[in-house]
Amino acid sequence: MSVASGCHDASHAGLPATPGAFGRGRNGMDMKAFLLFTGTGPILILTTFPAVTDSRLTERMAHKGIVKFIAYEVPIERIRELYTVPMAVIEADLGGGEDVRVLDFNGHHIFANFKLSELGEPIRHGD
Repeated sequence: MSVASGCHDASHAGLPATPGAFGRGRNGMDMKAFLLFTGTGPILILTTFPAVTDSRLTERMAHKGIVKFIAYEVPIERIRELYTVPMAVIEADLGGGEDVRVLDFNGHHIFANFKLSELGEPIRHGD
């Protein structure tokens, strides 16, 4: 997993000011966003894996020390609104297969942007 740069405008990322078609990686795979509550705090991830509980994804997270989590899928449209340039950077970076990127690991920022009442049913992983 890698972390997206926190660019605040498109010129710093070398990207056009208007976002492209989001929701799919370069290879045309659907992207999903998840808010994960982990032992070290919340993180927001983008992935092209079909599910947050996909064994290939959970194995990658385990290699980074994330063996337990509670996840909530976040609408990709909401992510587009909040993280325009970082999402564009990640979209350009994701490709060639199923992958995952951390979009935000700042708990204060995440909690300021998402209401708990807007989250759906939790997805639990680990014992």
